[in-house]
Amino acid sequence: MNQTQFQAGYILDGINDSLKRLDKSKEVKGLLKHLSCFDIETNCNISSNSADSFTSVIHNLIVRGIPTRPSIFIENEFLEIFQKFKKDDSDFTKQLGNIKYESKLTEEEQNSIFSALHIIDPRIKLNKVNYNGKLGSDFEKDFITKYLPENDIEFLAQVLEPQRKLSTIVKPEVAPSVNSQQVDFSIEFPYQQYEDATVFGEKKRRYYNRGFVLEIDGERWHSSEAQNLLDKWRDNCVNGNKWEVKRIKKVEDVKNFVTTINTSASLSILKQNYKKNLSDNWLDILQLTLSPFAIARVQNNYRTNPFKQP
Repeated sequence: MNQTQFQAGYILDGINDSLKRLDKSKEVKGLLKHLSCFDIETNCNISSNSADSFTSVIHNLIVRGIPTRPSIFIENEFLEIFQKFKKDDSDFTKQLGNIKYESKLTEEEQNSIFSALHIIDPRIKLNKVNYNGKLGSDFEKDFITKYLPENDIEFLAQVLEPQRKLSTIVKPEVAPSVNSQQVDFSIEFPYQQYEDATVFGEKKRRYYNRGFVLEIDGERWHSSEAQNLLDKWRDNCVNGNKWEVKRIKKVEDVKNFVTTINTSASLSILKQNYKKNLSDNWLDILQLTLSPFAIARVQNNYRTNPFKQP
């Protein structure tokens, strides 16, 4: 089974305008980029390269912008179904030859859009039977299926990535030395950060994402001096790329970890979303915000599917 990552996403005019009004440009930029990335696992060849010029043009239309504006057809469908937008028919817009859709969302609804960008599914309840992540010990299994629910952070099981390669977390120059190593769990925060630096007299801005590595140690696995030295070296490599390391060696350590989770801005929103019912106006906001991303993914996948029908 081959796994390939793609980028594609649409965002409605009214949703995009509402997000621009918020004083959260770095957070929004990171969230939109995060939502535009997705993986596909298949035995088929789904390379994005194509000798067909028409297919290449369609691909460029879908992936430009990340996210980009959807077609007029998609905009009109959402306008008709939800009645949350209106088409700008002003003389000025007509003179420019523009097509624009304006938001009719309330202030509360506009604030909810930002929350909707933090994806979590409250219908999913993970346990030892249906959890598909690779776990290395019984302590890790208990942590996911027992200790998280007991401490009111059950939602975290959906966003903790198990067994991520350490080489994808540390700086590129360090990656070759940790190529075969993995971490127990990790979370990469979607909010985009940046730092300014001067390289050979030229000012450059480097964008990056923070995150943390969670190691479920267990006393008997990390008690030797050699292992402790290796753990310390790995921690330094992770810290060097502005990530943090959290280690849980016993049940009591879970309490300190809970405090860390509850003070994280993005994880706090995920926790709130996990407790919301998928109904009424909140469901409308989710569909207006996220459905265009799903449509772009389907269209991009259809373009790359070698078995698609003409």
